[in-house]
Amino acid sequence: MKVTLSEEAIRYVQRERAYLAQFGRRTAVAFSDQIKRTIRLISEQPRVGTMVAPVEGIRRFVATP
Repeated sequence: MKVTLSEEAIRYVQRERAYLAQFGRRTAVAFSDQIKRTIRLISEQPRVGTMVAPVEGIRRFVATP
């Protein structure tokens, strides 16, 4: 399954990465790596997470560090 991030989600990830980079490059890279792992997991296991009502076909998945 192909995972597509909305423009809003992309901007959020970019802002968070820039914010975390203030505290160290490793922190920002770790954040990016976690996002990539989560996207990979969702693409491999599309039913992971919980349904977001009332939107059909939208799921929520919370990843922890």
